[in-house]
Amino acid sequence: MSQSATTDWDDDIFEDDSVEDTTLDDVQLTRKQKLDIRRKLEDRMEMKRLRSQIDDLDMSWLD
Repeated sequence: MSQSATTDWDDDIFEDDSVEDTTLDDVQLTRKQKLDIRRKLEDRMEMKRLRSQIDDLDMSWLD
């Protein structure tokens, strides 16, 4: 790649200064909020597990 091709590239083309990239670790959450998030994630995982188990039972029932 030539030098002129690299100098024309704008590194900030996809960045928006008004939007900050943050993760849950960056944000100061209260203990209650953290517990709520954890509970929701655990509920989702349990739902996935149950759906998988139901699908397995459906397949065995149809056999």
